[in-house]
Amino acid sequence: MNCALPQLRDDNWTSMRSYMQAVSGCLDRIWTRQFKKMHSSYIPPKRKYLAKRIKVSACDGLTPSKGAYGVYCPSNKTYYVLAEPSTWRSYNGMWAAHLVAHEHGHYIQDLMHILDYQAELDSKAKDQKEMILTENRVEDQTGCFAAAALQATRKTLPSWPEFISRYKTEKELKPYGHWLTRGFDSGRLGSCNTWIASKKDIDVISVNCR
Repeated sequence: MNCALPQLRDDNWTSMRSYMQAVSGCLDRIWTRQFKKMHSSYIPPKRKYLAKRIKVSACDGLTPSKGAYGVYCPSNKTYYVLAEPSTWRSYNGMWAAHLVAHEHGHYIQDLMHILDYQAELDSKAKDQKEMILTENRVEDQTGCFAAAALQATRKTLPSWPEFISRYKTEKELKPYGHWLTRGFDSGRLGSCNTWIASKKDIDVISVNCR
């Protein structure tokens, strides 16, 4: 798809918010097309763009939680993305696009009942390690979904190689980077089945959004 994104300006919240809104609009068109292929209807999620954390009862308090820049709340079908003043930079376009696409991906998992499957596995988990592994399968799959969707707009997005380089060099991010690469290189959701992947190909740490 040809996705026209506005120019990001330094130190400008309106510019960052407009950019994230444009990315989100592109994702709606991409996922509408994908769901149509599955003979299913797509209803866009609600979304909030924040310059600072806020309290949301549907998300159990501070949103996003400290240390995270995004969160999806199934109870109100809304995702929240945080872009603090320090991120309002013209070179942060790919970071912002990935952040929005990642949380959008959680909404897609909700529509496809993958989050229900996660809850089922959690209820059967023997210990905390099993629950963390399940959570990271969810997160890695979301990253793969995000990258596959962004691949469809690659002609107008900022540099992907520059963005993904961090995930190839930092040890703790390599598993997540592996799934980003799978999604972006293939552009296919079929490449995102983290549920059959071995443990070594799944993140060993638990984070809300990279």
